[in-house]
Amino acid sequence: IRASGGTLSYVEFDSICALFGHDGDANAAQAALRAAGAIEGVIADLNNRLGRRPDNRLKITVSVHGGHAAIGEIGASEPPMLMAIGEAIDVANDLRKAAAERGKAFAISEVVYTEAALGPVTEDKITIGAEPATTVFLSDSAPIASPTWTLHGEIGRRTMLRRLWAGG
Repeated sequence: IRASGGTLSYVEFDSICALFGHDGDANAAQAALRAAGAIEGVIADLNNRLGRRPDNRLKITVSVHGGHAAIGEIGASEPPMLMAIGEAIDVANDLRKAAAERGKAFAISEVVYTEAALGPVTEDKITIGAEPATTVFLSDSAPIASPTWTLHGEIGRRTMLRRLWAGG
């Protein structure tokens, strides 16, 4: 997430919330999609390292949605945690639930694809919510591959993995 330009908002036992674009980055949607690709790569690598059989693999559900939210610093940690509230956060959670209920790994809103100037990688879509409804594309693989996964500056994949496992 950090390698793709995002900031962790919160981490819970079954979910992570990351924010993109709160610093004014105009390419926030593309950065969030790159992070989704990187997350998929890390989980696949972890499953391979652990020798997980196909029927016993770690599974994830990633949702990506865009919109406005109220963001503020919370707590006394350094750096401070960012907390986001608002309809965009609620919709992102609804996307995650919809994907999990359907056994899909990724739920990407049409808003994100439009903002990233990319087309969806799947035709599998649903509509959630009331007016205005949100169109969501569901898939089993990441919407785009992440350049940070294959090469981050001059850092190779193995070095990037070591840093991810070490927490930095």
